[in-house]
Amino acid sequence: MSDEENLNTHKPTCGTGEPSLHDDEILDLHARLLREKKKPILAFHLVPLILVFLVGTVIFWAGLVISLQTGFWSVNVYDIHWEKSNALAEHTKEAGVTNSGPSAAFKKGKKLFNTPGSCVTCHQANGLGLKTNHWPPLDGSEWVTGSPQVLTRIVLNGVQGPIEVKGEKYGLAPMVPLIWKDWSDSDIAAVLTYVRNAWSNEATEVDVATVSKIRSETGDRGPWTVEELKEFQ
Repeated sequence: MSDEENLNTHKPTCGTGEPSLHDDEILDLHARLLREKKKPILAFHLVPLILVFLVGTVIFWAGLVISLQTGFWSVNVYDIHWEKSNALAEHTKEAGVTNSGPSAAFKKGKKLFNTPGSCVTCHQANGLGLKTNHWPPLDGSEWVTGSPQVLTRIVLNGVQGPIEVKGEKYGLAPMVPLIWKDWSDSDIAAVLTYVRNAWSNEATEVDVATVSKIRSETGDRGPWTVEELKEFQ
């Protein structure tokens, strides 16, 4: 009979004063049981991990769907099939925001404007010109934010004679087309769009069709005078 069986089957002699096992036997038996006992395994169970992943995926998907189709929680926008771009456009419209950032024409025009030897040479990067050289400002100029018909003619053919800009007299020397005379209609439209909306200016963009039409009408004529330009204001 083994020690473990002996421990399980031995009947203690209560009150007789005789121990059922000797101390050395009990210690030896406990040592054997500890050696044979299996150690607990510390590890994640696969099933709980899969459940956590599935629940997290569902929550993420639900949040994504809601964010794309809420219409910014507007009472006037309710369509579960809407996408985020549509909801954003409607939200912008309701908020009265018409300009969501610089247009492609504006960005292109800014690059052309700052090309060495072009507009920036006289009018400067800040659009203030140089009064000492009789180079008029573009920032805040009524000629810039006024009729696009007039501004387009000035850029395509130039201007000569006295001209008043923001209450100051300019025109000591005529302005004639330089490197931009070979630019395309798209390039000219982009530059005009830029100067009409750069710095403190705010005006409509100039489209390519307007530039093409005026170029075909004016051809290679010389610079305009202020009196001639007034007809197109």
